[in-house]
Amino acid sequence: MKNLMVTEIERFAIHDGPGIRTLVFFKGCPLKCRWCSNPETQSLEPQMMLMRSRCKGCGACIPHCPQKAIFLDNEGLIHSDRTKCIDCGACIEPCIYYARKMTGKEYTVQELVDICLKDESAYKHSGGGITISGGEPTVQAKELIPFLEQCKSHRLNIGMETCAFCDWEDLDRITDYLDYVFVDIKNMDKDAHREFTGVSNKLILENIRKLSDKGVPMVISIPVIPGFNDTEENIRETAEFAKTLDSLKRVRLLPYHRLGTVKFDGLDREYPLEQLRSPEQEQMNRLRDIVEDAGVQVTVGY
Repeated sequence: MKNLMVTEIERFAIHDGPGIRTLVFFKGCPLKCRWCSNPETQSLEPQMMLMRSRCKGCGACIPHCPQKAIFLDNEGLIHSDRTKCIDCGACIEPCIYYARKMTGKEYTVQELVDICLKDESAYKHSGGGITISGGEPTVQAKELIPFLEQCKSHRLNIGMETCAFCDWEDLDRITDYLDYVFVDIKNMDKDAHREFTGVSNKLILENIRKLSDKGVPMVISIPVIPGFNDTEENIRETAEFAKTLDSLKRVRLLPYHRLGTVKFDGLDREYPLEQLRSPEQEQMNRLRDIVEDAGVQVTVGY
């Protein structure tokens, strides 16, 4: 049995499901959304990340890099040449400001289950449980199943956040252990979807339909990205599609935020939507009304 690659474990979370929850963020994602808030989860491999707010530009890490990939620019800012960096982690220990970390850590199934069970009493008192997220959890489907089996043997409530771009066979097996799913519909137009995420929405919509036919309780999440999917026409079309899903519980509209910019910078990647700003509350209210007019329960935010 292979280990699971995880970027973060957030305990005592109060979003993404009922009650107090533990959120487990798995590495690996088949999409490359331009607005991604967790770009460190896109690759399956561990990656070095620089938390620039902590970095003092002292350069102590530079001589410790075996690939000579770290350098100071003309403004005294630290950067890494990612064509040379092998994510070996040799630059972590020399940094006295704890500005460097490795994103991605392997856990055995038992290790991960033990961590989730630490807050078992909190789950029981609050009606909570665990939520698996990412990245995209289905990327590690083979390794994920034994973890879910053990969690369910402890009668934990389990939710999953997914983009649903995966083989149905994997999604079908995983959802046997789930109490509900949060699934994204990013855009109903296949060409726009491909342009901004790298993949078509055809498989996603097919899998969402199959989840509904299977009776899996479902929340449709729409990340509202200005200039991509925030038109009244797209939101109306998405709402009409959602209305046909028998297992749908609600739609949630999630306004775009810029939290991912720091992480793109920490990975020495250019943020593709630098000029984009969050939608105004008035716009979010207008889109909410469109979904409500379609006869679908909707919330703005988590």
